[in-house]
Amino acid sequence: MITTRKVFSLLLIFTVLAIGNSLDCTVCLSGTSWDDCTKNAQVKTCTLAGVNAAHAEMVEYNPNLVQGTAQDEFACFEFQANLKNPGPNELPVTFSRDCTFKKVDFCKGWLERVEVVKCETSGSGGLTAMGALVVAGFLAVYSRL
Repeated sequence: MITTRKVFSLLLIFTVLAIGNSLDCTVCLSGTSWDDCTKNAQVKTCTLAGVNAAHAEMVEYNPNLVQGTAQDEFACFEFQANLKNPGPNELPVTFSRDCTFKKVDFCKGWLERVEVVKCETSGSGGLTAMGALVVAGFLAVYSRL
């Protein structure tokens, strides 16, 4: 027979796994300016598929941008660069914010033709404030069972 305590234990484990590696980052891209990038920015939750897709597009400019796995934590990045001798489908100037993996040193490894003007990473996947509240609530109820 399944007890209430077992049900709450399973719910707690599921909740921690579901939210334990989440991170929200501001996402934008502009070939004009930071103001333009910010004007069109959205906040999104980082996903494995999203970061792997972004890394796949940027890996030709930075071979360090490897693919991740479900165990990898996320980080946010803010990146500004000038591209020397851009091709017809390349932006000569890039202002970008998005998600990456914490394990990747996003700001290092760019090819010589990429003049990095600004590069910063911040945050890391872990319990967000809402996730911490949910877990705390489960623990409070669980301790009274």
